[in-house]
Amino acid sequence: MSNGEKVRIGVIGIGNIGSVHTNALYSGKVRNATLGALCDINEKKREELSSLYPDIPVYATAEELIASGDVEAVIISTPHYYHPIIAIKAFEAGLHVLSEKPMAVYCLAAKEMIAAAKKSGKVFSVMFNQRNNKLFAKAHEMMKNGELGDLK
Repeated sequence: MSNGEKVRIGVIGIGNIGSVHTNALYSGKVRNATLGALCDINEKKREELSSLYPDIPVYATAEELIASGDVEAVIISTPHYYHPIIAIKAFEAGLHVLSEKPMAVYCLAAKEMIAAAKKSGKVFSVMFNQRNNKLFAKAHEMMKNGELGDLK
């Protein structure tokens, strides 16, 4: 790792959730991590990102970011169909991956992502931003305990 103990993370796809990840990393809100690079296919968005984050490299394609050497990990926040494609390329390049949900649209693609992660030996996770929300934890508990009857 570079930057002492901080992992340099690249964010691929800077829409609504990608912007949240970008801001959290750039402002230092993520312990042991820093923003290392950004990527968006939209030229106007890239210009805006370069202005907002002048010290952060901005790439037009996921492939460029992955090959750049600027990061040890990526967050994938693109449209769903691209999650597996980008994740597999990142694993093949030796990067850790955090994918926004859903990890894939098709089961086969999800299985391919998991296989690529295992082969790479890198960390792989899928973002479920509500997993620690008390409301959803209680609902999960109620379903698990059968309090709501049979699920259909």
